[in-house]
Amino acid sequence: MCAGAMGVAYSVQPIANATGYAWTLPAGATIATGNNTASITVDFDASAVSGNITVAGTNTCGAGQVSPNFAVTVHPIPPTPVISVNGYMLTSNAPAGNQWYLNGNIIPGATSQTYTAVASGAYTDVVTLVGCSSLHSNEIEVTIIGIGEMTANNITLYPIPNDGLFSLKLNPAPFAPVPVRIYNQLGICVYDKPDLQFDRSGVKLIDLRPVPNGVYIMILEVNGNQLSRRILVNK
Repeated sequence: MCAGAMGVAYSVQPIANATGYAWTLPAGATIATGNNTASITVDFDASAVSGNITVAGTNTCGAGQVSPNFAVTVHPIPPTPVISVNGYMLTSNAPAGNQWYLNGNIIPGATSQTYTAVASGAYTDVVTLVGCSSLHSNEIEVTIIGIGEMTANNITLYPIPNDGLFSLKLNPAPFAPVPVRIYNQLGICVYDKPDLQFDRSGVKLIDLRPVPNGVYIMILEVNGNQLSRRILVNK
């Protein structure tokens, strides 16, 4: 049971000679419908705790024997996560149970504490623990900047599409190592080189094989600027 659950049904077989039914509930639980009958629905508020449910038959002579305890475990709702962004990397303050959303739609497989955005839009996160889900996190708008809009550096990938083996050319050639990471559509990093070295030609051969067909996003950091480029793998 999750705290905040509404309309949970409980019932007991009819008790001989009973004209009413006296229920006891855990703290934070209240009878919504069916009070004093054999079938009730119960609302658990946000502060509800685990405990026992019992029932006894009643009539004008008093209350009968109380039933055995029926144990109910109430799990708290996880705190609403807070997310932040650095470049295209989104991070949740919750270490486990994360599920990322884009424009209100679930991103399949995006369940890590971090997620790298591969499309522009509004990102949120929901944390689910022992079957209980938090509210949606704060919303962060991410805009994927196309390479044509980045004038500081000229990046060329060829051939496009490719089978996972392609050349990356930077013009002008960088003097310092360049961090290069490539992510699939689920935001999973499939290539991570924190110090990729380029020669005077500015060309480097990148090998992602074997990777499945699809669209990948490359993120580079050159002279303090974070740049992105899409890669189409089509064997």
